[in-house]
Amino acid sequence: MGIVRSMFGWMQAAPARGDNPALYPLDFDELKKKLSVVDEARRMGVHNNPPQDKTGLSAVEERILSRIEEYRHKVIGWSHDHMVYLKRHMSELDVTKDINRARESAEEFKRRSNNVIAAHDHELHQLDSEAQRLTTEFELFKARHRLLREPKKQMGPLSRWLWISIIALLVILEGAANAYFFSAGLAGGLAQGFLYAGMLSAINVLGGFFIGKKGLKYLWHVNPFAKLIGVFSLLAALALLFGIALITTHLRDAFAVVTLDGDAMAIAHQTMLASPFGFHGVDSIILFLMSSVFSIMALVKGLTWGDIYPGYSATSDRVIEARALHDSQVELVREELSDLKDEFEEALDKILETSKRDIVQLKELAENKSIAGQRFSNYQGKAEHMLHALIELFRTENSIHRKLPAPAYFNQKVVLPPVEAEQVDIQADLEDIARQEALLDELLAQVEPIRGQIQSAFVSCYDQVTPLRDHLKSA
Repeated sequence: MGIVRSMFGWMQAAPARGDNPALYPLDFDELKKKLSVVDEARRMGVHNNPPQDKTGLSAVEERILSRIEEYRHKVIGWSHDHMVYLKRHMSELDVTKDINRARESAEEFKRRSNNVIAAHDHELHQLDSEAQRLTTEFELFKARHRLLREPKKQMGPLSRWLWISIIALLVILEGAANAYFFSAGLAGGLAQGFLYAGMLSAINVLGGFFIGKKGLKYLWHVNPFAKLIGVFSLLAALALLFGIALITTHLRDAFAVVTLDGDAMAIAHQTMLASPFGFHGVDSIILFLMSSVFSIMALVKGLTWGDIYPGYSATSDRVIEARALHDSQVELVREELSDLKDEFEEALDKILETSKRDIVQLKELAENKSIAGQRFSNYQGKAEHMLHALIELFRTENSIHRKLPAPAYFNQKVVLPPVEAEQVDIQADLEDIARQEALLDELLAQVEPIRGQIQSAFVSCYDQVTPLRDHLKSA
């Protein structure tokens, strides 16, 4: 990689580091050794070469001239590429567009913010209308049912899942307790007892819960005919309570006396019809009471699940959910507006930072451009000086070792073809840099008002999308 760079590094358009960054430096000792100037001069001098009558340059001198010309051509190519690089880089660093964009950022923010609102306006309007409609229905429900109080507060997700878990736990606990009492008369023991007990406890607890939640609440209904549903629900709850408790108790007694080939269900049915409350022992009484208590607990929880007035919680919940959906969409739009504001403020800060840095770089490039012609002349002068030094060394060493006088052309100076340096005028560049610097100064003076305009537009758009509760207050 180092060899490739050394061979082609002079072709790079962008300069590297140092006084002559992309070119091979001319080194007198290195060239003297590489071109064998001294050895060839001595060898040729011993043989009186070049001859006295020779008028053109010797082979060694031609090689020296060729090497110096090669260097000069590399200098010319590098100088051209270097100037192209400077011009291109300066045009790329022009901050005019960025500064103009920053000055218009407040208006652009207003346009983008209005687009955000317009994109969500139809959906927000629909959600708002739906929430307003449900609110009106809710108020009509309250008036129709003569409800002056607010409904019971809606349970949160955590509370809801907690109570569901408690109801499930009631089923498991009652099933486990029943299974313990059943297991004494079953060959399968506790496992087989839980199979019977689990079904009975599920019917007892869940049945009581749903009767309380769906039917018993009608006892508080304002319509006398609707109250009948509550009465029938109460009777159904009592029937379920005593029915499951009696079935559970008599089934336990049947398991205690049945043989392996007997039918416990048939025995329990007969004894329950003959003597419903004829329990056998304290265990049967405990089982009856426990089943009743679990049923009553489930019934009460069902009754207090939501508001006690039938339909009140459901109507209220629909309003709450509609408002929450509307407000969540409002929050989404507001977050989008906030993100857009942050984006514009960050872009404004970035333009200020990069513009300051770019103008400093422009000044550095303009300075490099101004000395590019002088650098070119220095490289050419170095080449000419090196040519004369090497030619003079060759001729001196050759003359010392000759027996005959040196050819007359040794007294003639080898002249390189003239190369004119490219004329560089940076006055236009300096004027353009001054113009860009003035634009930056104007922007720095306007940056706080621009921030204020962005903030004002943000507040205006932010207030256009409001939660439903604010709509209701202003209605």
